[in-house]
Amino acid sequence: MRLAQLAEEAQACRRCSLGSARTQAVLSRGSLSPKVMFVGEAPGVDDDRQGQPFVGRAGQLLDQMIAAMGLALDKDVYVCNVLKCRPDQRPEPAQIAACMPFLHEQIKLVDPQVIVALGNTAAMAILETKATIDMVRGQWRLYRGSKMVMSTFHPSFLLRPGDEHAKARKTAWEDLQLVMKELGLKRPKAPVDL
Repeated sequence: MRLAQLAEEAQACRRCSLGSARTQAVLSRGSLSPKVMFVGEAPGVDDDRQGQPFVGRAGQLLDQMIAAMGLALDKDVYVCNVLKCRPDQRPEPAQIAACMPFLHEQIKLVDPQVIVALGNTAAMAILETKATIDMVRGQWRLYRGSKMVMSTFHPSFLLRPGDEHAKARKTAWEDLQLVMKELGLKRPKAPVDL
């Protein structure tokens, strides 16, 4: 019930300039009692149009990653973003600060066992740090002293061509295997090609 109210509050939100420029606020998709909460940066064009996070190409890759972990989106996973409105550029600190109360409440309400921060913006916001994704990925950190957080690369970064991104795909899978280990999930028999 409170999550539905939170969605209505996000739709009415005008805490920053993004509230008047969006099609709709984008709150979440997935289970309301998840093992894992995946948190990205902000809605993309498709997300803004459809009202759900990670529905474009990056979302398709995220869904593949979730399935490769042996998790079911409707049962084990909650997906959201730091920002609830689509920005035209990299999120500004004031925009992140305006949206963080929504994310804090989402974390409290769905109470995931583990949080996975996808990319720089999510990792910095959740961990309240200036450390980049390269500095924090692959290491367990704590959200507000209570929730385990694993940071890894954002799926949109993993979709880019080139050797650097191919290496990042392998590294992201290693990060997700740490999450699987923490949750007591069996490792797939063969490595997954993200």
